[in-house]
Amino acid sequence: METLENILLTTKRLELDEARREIRKIVRVTGMSADKVLAGLDDERQALFADLYGR
Repeated sequence: METLENILLTTKRLELDEARREIRKIVRVTGMSADKVLAGLDDERQALFADLYGR
C-alpha cells in the first residue's frame, strides 16, 4: 500500500485560524466564556445580513 505525504505551504493566514485567534482575543479581553461569545455570533450574523441585504 502506498501512502502519500503532502504539505501545504502558504504565506496567507487561513481564515479558520484567524477566526480562532479573534475569538481567543475576545474571550481574554472581555472575560466572557467562549460559549457566550459564540452564542452571540448567530445574532450578529443575522443583523449583518439584514443590514447588507435589507431582509
